[in-house]
Formats: sequence, structure tokens, C-alpha cells
Amino acid sequence: MEYHLSEKQRRYLPVKRALDIVIAGTAGILLTPVMAGLAAAIKLDSPGPVLFKQKRVGKDKQLFEIWKFRTMRTDTPKDMPTHMLNNPDAYITRTGHFMRKYSLDELPQLYQCVLGQMSLIGPRPALWNQEDLIAERDKYGANALTPGLTGWAQINGRDELEIPVKARFDGEYLEHFGLLMDMKCFLGTIGSVLHSDGVVEGGTGAMRTEDMNQVGDCAEKKAVVSPDKLKKEIQTGAAVLCAAFAAAAAVFTWLIRHLKGKGRSADHVSVFTQVPGDSLTDTESKKKSHALKGLLSAAALLYTAVTAYENAKRHVTLQDTLLKPEPDENMGEQVDRTDTAAGTTPAKKILITGAHSYIGTAVEAWLLQTPDQYQVDTLDMKNPAWREVDFTGYDVVYHVAGIAHEDVSSVSRERQKQYYEVNTDLAVETALRARKAGVHQFIFMSSMIVYSGCDEKVITEETQPKPSDFYSDSKWRADQLIREMDTDSFKVVILRPPMVYGKGCKGNYVQLDAIARKLPVFPIVNNTRSMLYIENLCQFVKLMIDHEESGVFFPQDGEYVNTSDLVQMIAQAKGHRMLMLPLTDLPVRTLRRAPGKIGILAQKAFGDCAYDMSMSEYQEDYRVRTLTEAVRLTASATGEERA
Repeated sequence: MEYHLSEKQRRYLPVKRALDIVIAGTAGILLTPVMAGLAAAIKLDSPGPVLFKQKRVGKDKQLFEIWKFRTMRTDTPKDMPTHMLNNPDAYITRTGHFMRKYSLDELPQLYQCVLGQMSLIGPRPALWNQEDLIAERDKYGANALTPGLTGWAQINGRDELEIPVKARFDGEYLEHFGLLMDMKCFLGTIGSVLHSDGVVEGGTGAMRTEDMNQVGDCAEKKAVVSPDKLKKEIQTGAAVLCAAFAAAAAVFTWLIRHLKGKGRSADHVSVFTQVPGDSLTDTESKKKSHALKGLLSAAALLYTAVTAYENAKRHVTLQDTLLKPEPDENMGEQVDRTDTAAGTTPAKKILITGAHSYIGTAVEAWLLQTPDQYQVDTLDMKNPAWREVDFTGYDVVYHVAGIAHEDVSSVSRERQKQYYEVNTDLAVETALRARKAGVHQFIFMSSMIVYSGCDEKVITEETQPKPSDFYSDSKWRADQLIREMDTDSFKVVILRPPMVYGKGCKGNYVQLDAIARKLPVFPIVNNTRSMLYIENLCQFVKLMIDHEESGVFFPQDGEYVNTSDLVQMIAQAKGHRMLMLPLTDLPVRTLRRAPGKIGILAQKAFGDCAYDMSMSEYQEDYRVRTLTEAVRLTASATGEERA
């Protein structure tokens, strides 16, 4: 198909060429230090040349040689699209993964934009042997355009798009060719890169295998960026560009003032050349003071720019996750938990020892959604009369009674003794009574706290528990003694969950919630933590009962979280704007090593505390809520309780 540009579009061509020269030329000069650093990283990472050159299809299907930073090993098959490689990850270098994520490998093409071989905006150049893509673009006349560094197809899905869909977007770009379309593509690219969108190792059509069971439009809709998200990315790009211009203007203004100040100082010295040495010393002192102020101002401006960039990037990410449809708050409607065999077997009798506890109450409500399968009773362990209760006839005893974690530095010896009496002695006594009464299964709520003294950042199956205080030790002692009771007739399940959170929870999550509601700023720290939403725990306990399990288990949510992300997610869910401070990871990690209470609090808030994800997998999926859904439900519920 041959497409003829309108008169207005033809008049835009020289303007577009001038913009390419000015913008690409300026960017090429300013980014020279960055490209020099990337070149050094490439050479250090793997043997071979810095640049990768390859034949591509240019304007009017004329071949040219494209320049990119090399992201793959030198033994990678030549002239083959990445998506056609059997295992692309095996060929991509470590530096290459980073550069591809943020599209830094395309930077050398800025010089090709200046030379006229490429344009800043246009269809991405096809490989010389990608006949399917070339043919599809012919249908829309898109091969008549100068290939671009980025384009309309890139911000609408990039590597996730199938070839026919990508070609259709290139045709749309040609149809709406002009300054407005180029501005949309330019700003959308900034937002897309901030979010690392559309980058699928495997290139064009990498979604095909995943979507092969979907039909036509379904697969296409899954890969194409939604209009709302695209609009958000364009707005983010505009905000970042404005911030960059503001920072550049501030630096330029300071530079002019600094140069004028130097000129005035020089005039002052020349006029008063006969003044004794003390005046000259004062002048030099003023110069040093002026230079120091200039450096501090430049550093502040640079930090402001970095902060603006990081917050824009995080805002896009949170918008993408938190603007999904509201999760259903009704537990029973989230997934189908009805046993197909219900009614054919008698209901299991469950005794929860620890009435009115947060976890016990939640599990009771969860099980009673199917009353034909479970009969649930609770027992108040604070009342000494519990020992008069006969456990005979119960199938399962779920022991959740215990004293929660407190500030270990302010607990008396008498209180420490109570920890062992309740968390160890009471738990063991309950297990012994259950075994004596013929109970088939005993589920004990231990805790991840039994690993609190370990040095590992991520707990694995080889990690041995190492308590660090009386609370973790009281849990660990009960954990060991109860496991020794496990037999074929008395099955013991030990649960060692991480921090449990949800509507009505107590402890550390409530403190994070308060921080997210009140603080205007928060540091960005890259720690790793495991958490467990209360509904996910309830479903896991149900599966333990259904499958009559025994052993030690480590349930957790399907995603790790870090404290900074969690606090920002809570704040966003509550409608509170919070400024996240970059470059604070090292200071906070240093603070974690400080002696005394400050170090303890910093470690508690920003320490690493996670299970290896493989330890937490089970034969059936128990994660009925994603992390995002769980945080949104908990944040909204916590807000309602305080209202």
C-alpha cells in the first residue's frame, strides 16, 4: 500500500528533521559520560566489541547499519531476532539485562538520528530478514517512514506485541503523523521506560507461547497497553520533562550568577591592587566560600532531580498496581472453596485453643463458611477451667494461644518467665492432652521469629533456627517438643509464618500504617521481607486440615515486599501523598548497626527477613489474595476502624 502524506504532514518533515538534529545532538553530548561508563561496563563484563552493528531496514526499505551497545555474548547466532532464540537469557550479559531494561543499549542511535539514518520518533527498524514484519508494514505504507529510536508501537506494548499488531500501530503513527503524535510518543517513552514496560526478553512476539490458548482479540488485548495506562505514562513523561527543564534552568541561572560573581571579584582585585595582603586573603576566602556554596547548591539541585525522577517512576508503578479493580471483600466469593465431596463425609470437629485471638477468630470464620464440612469450637486458655474440657471427639486441635512479641529491652524477669509458661509449657501441655484424648492432628502456630538470630538475609531449608531472645526461644522450645510427638496416629503440623497482617491486625503492621498516614517523607531502602495475609493463612490452615498433613511449613504471600514499597502502597491506598527519598539505603543500613535502641528499631523496620519462596509452595494454591489486594483491603479496613 502506498500512503501519501498530506500537505500539512509534508510541511512538518523539515521541522521534524531540525528537532532530530537539535534534540539528539544535545542529548548525545550531554550523555557522553553515561555512554562512556556503559562502554567500560561492557568491556569489563564480557569479551568483545562495545558496539553491536547489524543490517536493518530503513526508509523506503533501504538497508542501513544500526548501532547499539552490545548486550549479548559474541557467540550469539547472527541476524536472528531475539524471540527466535531457544533461550535468550543464556546469551544476554549481566550488563545487557540492565541496559535492555531501561533501553540504554539504544543510546548510540542518537548519533544516527543526527546523521539522518534514523529519527527520534518512527517505527523501529526491522531486521533485514524479518520479511513478515516488512510485509505487514507494507500494508499500511509504514516502510516509507524513517525508522525511529522509539515509536507509537513501542509505547503501546513494545516487545509484547505480535507482529500484525505492531505493524498496525506503525500504520496509525503514519496516519496521524505530526508534531502532536511525536510529542505523545516522546513523553510516553519516558513514562514507559520509568516503568520498564513492554520489555520481554525474546523480542517481538514473545507473548505468543503464553497466549497460544487465547483466541484472537483476547491475546491482543492482554499485550496492548490500556488507554488509561498510556495516558498516565504520557502525563508522567511530561512531569519528568518539566522537572528536568526546571532543574536545568536552575543550574544555568546559578552558573550565570557564579560567573558574574567571579567577574566582580576580579574587578575588585584589579582596582585595589595596592591593598595589603590581608585584603587578598579575604578575597580568596570569599572565593572559596562562594565555590563551596555553589557545590552545595549544585548537589541540592541534582538530588532534587533524582528525587523527582525516582518518585515519578514509583508513582507510575503504584498507579499500575493500585488502580486495578477493587478486590472483593467477601471472603467466600474470592475463590470456590467448596469441597465436591461435601455431604458425603461427616464434618470435621475443630477445636481452636485461644479464644478471641486475632488469628483464631479469623480461621474460625473462614472454616465456618462451609459449616457442612467443619464444626468449630474455641477454648479460652486464660481461664484455668480449660483443663476440665474433654478433647475427646475432636479431629483437630489448632493451638494459637500465646504471648505476642514485646520490646525485649523493657521486659522484667517475671514477665520473661510468663513467656515460657504460656508459649512453651501451655503449648506442650495442650498437645499432650490432645494426644491422650485421641485427637488425630495438632496444628501449632510457631513463628518465623525462631530464626531471629540467624545471619542469613533469606532463610532456606538448610538454615537452622537460632533464637535471639526469650520470646523466640520460648517459641522454639515448644516447636521442638511438640514435633517430637508426631506419629501416624497423632499428626503434628508446625507453622512458622512471617508477619501476619489483615483487617484488625496488631503489631508491626499497625505501626507502619500510622507512619504511612502521618509522615510526609520516607526513605527508599532495598530490604527484602516475607509477609502473610490473614486470608492466605486461613486457606493454608484449611488445606492442612483437609489433607491431614504433618511436618513443618512456611506459608507466605506470593511476593516479597520491602518496607519502603509497603509504606508507600499503604499511603497511596489511603490517599496520602508521600515523598520518597532516594540514596538513603546506605545511611539506613549503617543506622541498623548502631548500638542501643536506635539500631534495634532500624533493624526491625528495615532489616531483611524472608523465606526462600520455594519453601512456601504447596500442592494447592492457598494464596487467595495478591500482595496488592491484601494491602488495599487492609489499608481501607484500618482506615474505617479509625474513622
